[in-house]
Amino acid sequence: MRKKKAWYPLGKTLAERRAWELWEEQKSYRMVVMNPTLIFGPMLQPTLNTSSAAILSYMNGAKKRIENSAKTVVDVRDVALAHVLGYENKSANGRYLLIAESAKFSDIVKTIKDSLKAMDKNEHAKRVPTEVAKDFPGVGFGAPPPHHTLFDCTKATQGLGLKFRKMEEMVKETVHSLFEHALIE
Repeated sequence: MRKKKAWYPLGKTLAERRAWELWEEQKSYRMVVMNPTLIFGPMLQPTLNTSSAAILSYMNGAKKRIENSAKTVVDVRDVALAHVLGYENKSANGRYLLIAESAKFSDIVKTIKDSLKAMDKNEHAKRVPTEVAKDFPGVGFGAPPPHHTLFDCTKATQGLGLKFRKMEEMVKETVHSLFEHALIE
């Protein structure tokens, strides 16, 4: 992560490692860690975050072509609920992977466009690109583009009883939220 200058995931990784080190020293409490991926859904804050910026870049014309890749995504409400369930369930322990699905950006962008049309934001819908880039982005942290990342969230779904929302719902809610917070006009 240092070589890729991926400071945010590096910071999260180092913080979790330190938490596990402290737990190993004391073991006087349950250690429950939630590991979400790219988080979509309604925003509480009136400022733009990294995940919502990914959606906004397709809505405002900043991106001219659709990225030829897939990303693992999860809804912010599911992440919040996972934290509550992890706290309340006394048998919960260890790491929980929080991924609803691995979605192609072409599907995410189609959902953005459909959401804008359903909101009668047709001028905005016209800005959304339709052409998928021919080239592939550099390899990030998942499967090499354009392949889907394989994942197993059984521990979260069966152990905590979590039911993940579909990508379409989380993207639609992100689009609505961007308008509610006047982050796009």
